[in-house]
Amino acid sequence: MELAKIQREDTKKAFEGKEILKVWNATHVMRWHVNPKMNHTRDMISGHSQRLVLLALKLHPQLSREAIIFGLTHDIGESEVGDFAYPLKLAQPKLADVLATMEANAAEALGFPFPELVEFEAKLIKLCDWLDAYLWVNLHNKPFLDDVIWKNQVAAAQATAYDLKKLDIFNKIIEAARHD
Repeated sequence: MELAKIQREDTKKAFEGKEILKVWNATHVMRWHVNPKMNHTRDMISGHSQRLVLLALKLHPQLSREAIIFGLTHDIGESEVGDFAYPLKLAQPKLADVLATMEANAAEALGFPFPELVEFEAKLIKLCDWLDAYLWVNLHNKPFLDDVIWKNQVAAAQATAYDLKKLDIFNKIIEAARHD
């Protein structure tokens, strides 16, 4: 009887180990792989998510635990769905909605359901998500930022930063990156 109990516990631990390994593996999705101007870079979602949270904490040191966890796991569902290019999502909003739902479901299956954040934190995480992408492009292919899509995105991000009362620091970050 004792041997059967030990075997069940060992099986449970092996299953839990596989689930944890699946989460760890999920952090290795490569960003930018479908973008011919950026697919030479090696940006995994783990690094992107960490940088996003660091930016968010610098902009708002009182960031909630839920927002930090969401920032760290917001792209984890891409391990099941894939990382689709932003221009595709812009051109196909219905597809973007379907992909977002699929990503959220995949994240939940990995044990990280998307939380309901207060509006300020939700917007801040989205802003820092965009800002990390901008800074990555600035570092690896600065001329790409001259494309109209990036110029439009800067304006949209500035509007969000304004709403969050972070426009001054946001503009300082963009300006510093341009001269880096």
